[in-house]
Amino acid sequence: MSRGKTASQTETSRSSGKFLGGVAWGMGGAAGQALFQLLVFIILARELNPAEFGIVAIATAVIDLLNFVGRGGIAEVLIQRKELDRRTINAGFFASLISGAMLTVALFVSAPLFAKGFDTPELRTVMALLSPVCVFYAAGAVYEGMLRHAFQFKQLALRNASATVVSGMVAMAMALNGMGVYALVAQRLISSVWNFAAMVIATRWLPSFDLDLRSMITQLRQGSAIALSSVLGAGNQRIVDLVVGYFLGPTQLGFLRIAWRMLDLLYEIVVRPIGNVALTSLPKAKHAGRNVEDEYVSLLRYASIFVAPMFLGFAAIAPDLVPMVFGEQWRTSATLLSILCFIGLFIPLTNFKSSALIAQGAYRHVFYLNLLEFLLSVACALVFAPFGIVSATGSNVVRAVLATLLSFVYLDRVAGISILRSIRAAVPPVISASCMLAATYGLRAALPSSGSPYMHLAILICTGATVYCAAILVADRRLLSDVARIRARA
Repeated sequence: MSRGKTASQTETSRSSGKFLGGVAWGMGGAAGQALFQLLVFIILARELNPAEFGIVAIATAVIDLLNFVGRGGIAEVLIQRKELDRRTINAGFFASLISGAMLTVALFVSAPLFAKGFDTPELRTVMALLSPVCVFYAAGAVYEGMLRHAFQFKQLALRNASATVVSGMVAMAMALNGMGVYALVAQRLISSVWNFAAMVIATRWLPSFDLDLRSMITQLRQGSAIALSSVLGAGNQRIVDLVVGYFLGPTQLGFLRIAWRMLDLLYEIVVRPIGNVALTSLPKAKHAGRNVEDEYVSLLRYASIFVAPMFLGFAAIAPDLVPMVFGEQWRTSATLLSILCFIGLFIPLTNFKSSALIAQGAYRHVFYLNLLEFLLSVACALVFAPFGIVSATGSNVVRAVLATLLSFVYLDRVAGISILRSIRAAVPPVISASCMLAATYGLRAALPSSGSPYMHLAILICTGATVYCAAILVADRRLLSDVARIRARA
């Protein structure tokens, strides 16, 4: 009996090590990447105007939605397999390649229609130039699936970082030389090509025609629900962009996109690395006989501890930070960012729901849930967008609240993940982050208007961090014992 326990504990320790290692590489790569992205972003924001950002935002919203379809869910299907053979990989590659090529042609041909529909003539050229992104993104699905299946998160982090640096440097050079919107176009194109090439080099795998057509059909059938769910789930933000662009025009969308871009930087650093590892670790936990609900609740708890203070902290400092860094022309974006940051309270509660359902083999239910959330996004955007950009931004928070309630009920009934356990895991970080937010806002009102804005910002950040650390240690008594246990294992 003792030997059995020892073997089980050893397996759990190895799994935890892989999980923490994956998160560490993901966060490390994301942090370095985000810092450089921020530098590029600052330069581009100072050189370009809101309308130029808005035009590219409309084009990329359409492309991102198509990219989810082009990949066909192939990467996620491959990750779920215990073993990968050459014929299976070949089948997945050609399935996604053909899909991506068809979408590239369709986007190029339909570019004039989009330009006319959004009453933005410049959109035609931008969409035509960006259409090849679809084929490169789709063709990379199998390579990404191979790397994630093998827990090669280091290679993925290096790929993302190098693509960010190369595309960012080109975009900065073009923007500084007055090339306007085409700097943003070049950044997206180069990033897509570089990402694909880096994954080919990392895997050292090239396709051949030794493939199983039945495997191709099976992968497409299994991945179709995931692909459509990605459109309906991750595509929520892009749908809002299109609605705002249609009702309010590219300039107002440009202000919103700058706010979203700042929020995306936070997401890339804190949320995405955990989500990428979760997609792999939750199925492996089930294969190893561990309780998926326990794994999910633990993931939710730690994600909330990191995510809640980061997002609410940005909500507090956005009015000072955005004009200081990007210039006074983006002050509207500061207000929008403060509103959007409240979504951070709900991200840990909803971001990993698809991973949990996929781990349970409930592919069909992933689609159903994301379809309902998609309809919520469309409805909220259509109701709020006509009343102005602040109202349109607030629709995202309303949608997040409704989607969280829906996810709780769905995960409880379909995946057996207790609503009460999920809420209990998130409450301490949310309470602590709320205390931090109140303290920061109160301090801002008390600080004199004169004085260095940099000093004001530093005081606000230090105060917020101190209040949160003290509050979370009181609200979550287990945190100290968790830290002690990790140090003991180290």
